[in-house]
Amino acid sequence: MSGLAARMLCGFGVVGAGLCSPAEAQRLELVPFADIRQVGQASLNGGNSDDVTYTEVSTGIAARTNTRRIVASLGYRFSYRVSEAGPSNNQTQHNGEGRFQMEVLKDILSLDAGVLATQSRVDAGGASPQFSSASNSNLTQTYAVYIQPTTRHRIGELNLLGSYRFGYVTNEGSSGNPVGPPTDRFSSSRNQLGSVQMGMGIGALPFEWALSGQYQLEDASQLDQRFRSFSTALDIKQPIAGAFALAASVGYDNNRQMSRDAMLDPLTGIPVTDDKGRFITDKSQPRKLIYEQDGFVADAGVIWRPSQHTRVEARMGRRYGSLTYSGLIEMRPGDRSTINVIVSDRLNSFGRSVTGGLASAPAQLDLGNNDPQTSFQTCLFGVSGNGSCLGGALGQASATSYRDRTVTAIFTRKLRRLSLTMGAGYTRRTYIDDPDEVFSLDGVVDQLFYLQGNGSLVMARDAGLSFAFSANWFKNGQAGVGDVMSWSVNGTYYRLLGRGLRAEASLGLESSKRDGFTADMLGRAQLGVHYDF
Repeated sequence: MSGLAARMLCGFGVVGAGLCSPAEAQRLELVPFADIRQVGQASLNGGNSDDVTYTEVSTGIAARTNTRRIVASLGYRFSYRVSEAGPSNNQTQHNGEGRFQMEVLKDILSLDAGVLATQSRVDAGGASPQFSSASNSNLTQTYAVYIQPTTRHRIGELNLLGSYRFGYVTNEGSSGNPVGPPTDRFSSSRNQLGSVQMGMGIGALPFEWALSGQYQLEDASQLDQRFRSFSTALDIKQPIAGAFALAASVGYDNNRQMSRDAMLDPLTGIPVTDDKGRFITDKSQPRKLIYEQDGFVADAGVIWRPSQHTRVEARMGRRYGSLTYSGLIEMRPGDRSTINVIVSDRLNSFGRSVTGGLASAPAQLDLGNNDPQTSFQTCLFGVSGNGSCLGGALGQASATSYRDRTVTAIFTRKLRRLSLTMGAGYTRRTYIDDPDEVFSLDGVVDQLFYLQGNGSLVMARDAGLSFAFSANWFKNGQAGVGDVMSWSVNGTYYRLLGRGLRAEASLGLESSKRDGFTADMLGRAQLGVHYDF
């Protein structure tokens, strides 16, 4: 973006005041764009119920800055679809992600923020579309935002830290009918997380230590749910030999989940739902306790750090009344490759999971890795090879809280002409619900395996290929709800026609299989032009 445009944006207050000094304004990269595509989708295994033809007009923006005080990135796309043939449920769509980090006062106060606009899957037994299409009825628009100030201070060798995070997540909802017994669908939630920590590195003592406390509160609109959690822990790390260190922690944990009953139909005894399939809350009844767990928690493990480019940590302990496992792998085998793996175990919900995943995403997002043809963004990738995966949450937008055991992995490889980015994960949900409710999910276990990959190949100065692939396997634990498996591949050829203008042509395949149903195979073709202003 030109310096004149940057100064105009600063003058109108579009960007933060920290960007608006002359030097910072020059470093702001801002690229508005627009494109138009003709899309055709057809069933490849008989029938024409999935045949769709429409024109898609999109506009958006890609922006980033990386200065001494501010690191930020933002990508946004708004799409409008003009239906020509076949069913059309989604005329408009918003997709975007943004992360912002600012050092307000050096070494004292910093500010983090993030925004997300994507789609999530609504019904556990419903279809799992991989392509973003005008005919997807089991997807809903999802929006999330968070802001988090953090303060730091140092007194001698003692480090002090405090932070507060506020997040808000909302779904528009889908009117699609449930497959199997009805379950409550997420609507919106506000979550707050406050934490304090004090600790010291190796110096006066031969080990590192940190004493921390955390308080979390979430209020969800569905059934007036309220989750409250308090925890405190002492963590110690003791080097033992070479690159190895022992780690251990001990603390106290208290968690409570409360909600109201759903309104029941007096004739059938089935929960009454609104036009989006969400349970209607019975306001005449008070909130009741549906889950409480407290007690001492502890874990221990080992850390291996042979170099600045490799770190491996594994822990095992007891939390939530049972064994728990956690760990991570961070590796940079070379200048062009990165590997990141995270294992976690926590009490979660759709709202807290989306907010936490967004907050874990890097501030320097790789905006070129967002394929506008996919149904939702499973992972948020960073330009340096790190990232955060949201597939475990977006794969099913349930209103019910759960214990979440997850494994996520991100791999990147960048060569001179070829680049590849992959994200994969496994999520095991054990739902926490009122066991006395009709269609209660209490104790039900769902599992999700997911994979997302993107790549690009520069063929010439004015031409290239991009490709994307994704897969999901939902193993549903609720009685009467079958498993769902889906995958897709897509390839796009582009050619520059002039400054900022390029033509694009793409072909793709999508397959989806639900237990008890015949597998669907779809083909898709697109032609379009894209212009960067």
